[in-house]
Amino acid sequence: MDAKTAIEFFNKMAPEWDRMQNPVYLARIGGHFVNINIKPGAKVADIGCGSGVLYPYIQNYKPSEIVCFDISPQMLLELKKKYPAAHTVQGNFEAFDCKKEYFDCILIFNTFPHFKHQAGAVKKVFEMLVGGGQFVIFHSLTREELARAHGEGKDITRDILPSQSELKNMFLKAGFKNKNIVLQEDENGCFFSATK
Repeated sequence: MDAKTAIEFFNKMAPEWDRMQNPVYLARIGGHFVNINIKPGAKVADIGCGSGVLYPYIQNYKPSEIVCFDISPQMLLELKKKYPAAHTVQGNFEAFDCKKEYFDCILIFNTFPHFKHQAGAVKKVFEMLVGGGQFVIFHSLTREELARAHGEGKDITRDILPSQSELKNMFLKAGFKNKNIVLQEDENGCFFSATK
């Protein structure tokens, strides 16, 4: 999805976004955090944060900083209604000039299929992570559920999750080591991570 289409689509959806969320899928989020390494005092980036569904989960780990990136100004307004103190950054992440070797953990939740240049985004994340930092792409939907959900919206029909082999190749090309890559899919969704 190109940036202009993404902004229009998510701005339109933002006011109803939280009410549209399936409670079954939302209930799966906590299970994924068991495999996410956020230590107290960590710097965390939530890329494609939307209306802030991950924000309270991240806060539970007592990070020193949470930076919420999203392309949609309306989504960030919805997030700010719930979490007024949140540090938000609006714009196209793929075009940002981000700090290198700054974040301890970078999360992309339910958003990666919408990135137009996925491999470039993975490379940028690698550069933003400190040594030992973790990058996580995860979904509260299975691959099949995600394909069905995106098939229902004409603007996002072509936004798909890459195969595991494609994702692994992106991680490796970005600089992550094979031994530090985890690719998991089960009935609770998809969890892909790489540690720098």
